[in-house]
Amino acid sequence: MTTWSRLLSGGELRQPDAVSCGACVAVVATALHQGAPPPADFGSEVWALHRRLTSCADLDGRRQWPWPRWWGTPPWALARHLTVVSGREHRVLWVRTGARRVVRRVTAALRDGAPVAVYVGSRLLPRHVVLALPVAQAGVPTTTDLRWTVHDPASGRTRHIDLDAWRRGRLTPGWPRPWWVVVPTAGRHDRVSRR
Repeated sequence: MTTWSRLLSGGELRQPDAVSCGACVAVVATALHQGAPPPADFGSEVWALHRRLTSCADLDGRRQWPWPRWWGTPPWALARHLTVVSGREHRVLWVRTGARRVVRRVTAALRDGAPVAVYVGSRLLPRHVVLALPVAQAGVPTTTDLRWTVHDPASGRTRHIDLDAWRRGRLTPGWPRPWWVVVPTAGRHDRVSRR
């Protein structure tokens, strides 16, 4: 866990280009789910996963809608990826239809030890993805009832999301509006990855 603490606070787990924040989140979340350190060649792994997340087939070989890579990572592809690597079904929740309900779901997942992808952006469009870190992540400032600790791929460092600002749609710094979260459901997923 010391390595994770150093990596998450030291800026080493940074997205390699302007459109791979979602893939960067997926690589970090995968490593956390598997209890392993992130890959040594982090940037190459992020690019490879970005190609997979936007291709015609998911990690498990099932068909998915392709997506233009320069638009980033679609949340449904990230949900399918996290379902395969974690063994738990993941769903995309739209924040604007229930910000308080989403806060409860995300906080419960973080307390249960699962990272959660969070899409943020402007008033008009989602533009960035960060990873809310589980409460039990040693060495990282903890998530509380007032804030979540997130890994921000743009800087490669951790920062906080204030939950009162979340509910008002006024996040700072960066993109002010929450859009979607990719969160695990309560039950276990019964498929096993064929990787």
